[in-house]
Amino acid sequence: MPRILLALGALCLLVAAVIFLAVAWSALGVGGRTAVLVALTLTAGAASLGLHRSGLRVAGESLSVVALGLLALDVVGGVDAGWFGAAAEDRLALVLGAVVGGAAIGMAAVPFPGRPRLVAPQLVTGVAAVLVYAGGVASSPRTLLVGHLTVLGVAAVAYAGRRARLLPLAWSVAAAGAIAWLGTASVAFVGVVLHLTFAGVWGGAAGWSLLASAACLVLPGVVAGHRPTVLVGASAAALLATATAVLPAVDETAGTIALVTVAVTAGWTLALAVVPASLRVVPVAPAVGGALLLVGQLLVAGGTALARWSELPGLLDLPAGVRLDRPEPTVEPLVVVPAVVVLAALAALLSPGTGRERLRAWLPDALLATTLGVILTIGQYDVPLAVVVAALAATGTVTAVAAHLRGAATGAVAALVLAAGAAVVALPSGVLTLGAATVTAVLAVGTTVLARSAVARFAGGVLVAPSLALAAAAAVQVAGRDDAWTAVAVLLVAGPAAVARPRPEVEVPAVAVALIALPASVSAADTPDDLVSLWLVLAGALVAATALLHPERRRLAVGAPVLWLLASWVRLSAAGVTTVEAYTLPTAALLLVVGLLGLRADPDRGTWVALSPGLSLATLPTLVVALGDPVSLRALLLGAGCVALVLAGALLRWSGPLVVGAGVGAVLVLRELGPYAAAVPQWIWIGLAGTLLTLAGVTWERRLAEARHAFGTLARLR
Repeated sequence: MPRILLALGALCLLVAAVIFLAVAWSALGVGGRTAVLVALTLTAGAASLGLHRSGLRVAGESLSVVALGLLALDVVGGVDAGWFGAAAEDRLALVLGAVVGGAAIGMAAVPFPGRPRLVAPQLVTGVAAVLVYAGGVASSPRTLLVGHLTVLGVAAVAYAGRRARLLPLAWSVAAAGAIAWLGTASVAFVGVVLHLTFAGVWGGAAGWSLLASAACLVLPGVVAGHRPTVLVGASAAALLATATAVLPAVDETAGTIALVTVAVTAGWTLALAVVPASLRVVPVAPAVGGALLLVGQLLVAGGTALARWSELPGLLDLPAGVRLDRPEPTVEPLVVVPAVVVLAALAALLSPGTGRERLRAWLPDALLATTLGVILTIGQYDVPLAVVVAALAATGTVTAVAAHLRGAATGAVAALVLAAGAAVVALPSGVLTLGAATVTAVLAVGTTVLARSAVARFAGGVLVAPSLALAAAAAVQVAGRDDAWTAVAVLLVAGPAAVARPRPEVEVPAVAVALIALPASVSAADTPDDLVSLWLVLAGALVAATALLHPERRRLAVGAPVLWLLASWVRLSAAGVTTVEAYTLPTAALLLVVGLLGLRADPDRGTWVALSPGLSLATLPTLVVALGDPVSLRALLLGAGCVALVLAGALLRWSGPLVVGAGVGAVLVLRELGPYAAAVPQWIWIGLAGTLLTLAGVTWERRLAEARHAFGTLARLR
């Protein structure tokens, strides 16, 4: 409550002062004005210090704000009255910030034995510094010089505030300095961008101002007295200075930009390698910044090569001698190899470990990066596609062998990626795709079997089925066969791989590629029913094989008959068979076999749960048809089957056959009775219904009386 009251009181005093100046200013003479302004300001300031000294801290803080606000009004009124000269009107913000800031520093510096310093004047100091910067920029044509002087000045004030333990003052002034630095650097950057030539950057003040702004980045660490912050600031300063130095190259050709970027990044990478460990932070920012630009240039180069590749028409249709001939490269191709080498060196230097460990880890990566750079460079020229595919496949093979010898999981995965990339790049040509996919399949199988790392084995397993499937599709094209055979070929190579290696990472991709290949082949087939039926039979055989060979896949055994059943349905549909039993009885027989096996494995299992699905499928669809034609051979056979089920259930004491046979038979018998029931007089049916209802009511009442008697007997028990 005191804080609320004092805040409102301070606000009222400031508003009253403004109204007083607006209303009574013209009625007072110069002496009267001076006396009133000085008296009010001094009274508020003295009251603030006195109250704070006496322990009323909130009151002292509130009145300090009032005093500084009155001082600001004094300055505005004095400038308006011409006390500071005619030129002061154009520099009102500068004068206001300087006077109020000086007074705020003075109030904040007043010591109070046993009590903290005033905080509000310290915060006002930062606002005053911003006013000084804004006023200086508005009143001087040398805005860059004003900005740098402001940054240096506020840094000195912040340093003094930290030494005097006036931390709010230091932080507020530091925030003002950040605003001044950002404004100055932005103006200088715009000046550089508008004159992107060597003479335009260094012939004027903009370039040198950016360098000065870069040097100012070390000031936060110096002010804070924190060496790591100084090093981080020096790293940021190096980045900004480097960017300023190379900005004139932006106006040159793409090749010049690439060369400059590689050279600068290589220089900072070398500096990272040779500077003492205590200073290794400094080259990091410019080196990483250059590396990001190099990555961008490599992406542009890769996009150029990809554009060349995408211009090739067809899929698996072109001959092995197809060439990459357009478009022209955007980035200088010969810069690609140095760029990837520099990136590999920077990655090694930034990795943990000693220099020897980093060098040992860098050499294989550098060789791989150099090779990839060469391949990417080749891809930007008019060369046969086979050269790029062979280079990628060979690199993947060598990398896989080296990774196996070293036991490196990352190298094994990289080898698989390279081999898969070769297969993808080879897609326009069937012959090239067959070769590249075969190499990929061999590497994937070898990695799955031989790799010591679980990650590498998993990656190899994922790639086995897709690579084999791609090789099979390419083989069909090379052999000149119909596209309809692609799905069968894919199934015959991907399926055995899943059977031989029953792991999810192999089985799931195998199922995926088999299902993906089927629609395309069906659309290309002259007799799609025959193709789908054959595919389902082969798939069922593969499922049965994996269920029989691997105990952990026993549950898949039910899938094989289902697939074969679907194959039979397809054949029946193609043959024009419409008899419902041709579709339902094989499935019912399968379900009954499964149910009987379940009863044999678990004697406690009920026959209703085990056998009712198969029995229901065998009888209910036929019953639906028989109800439409009750006097038929189908109805006779269904009735005989129901009698057999009832007798078998009664003899074996099985509820499933008994319930299904009795239920279906009863419905069939009632349907047979229907035509004759219509000829019976209605009074007989009404009398029969009344009799049944009367018997039911008597039985209900009797059971209710027996229940009441039982409850009464229970209540009388002791």
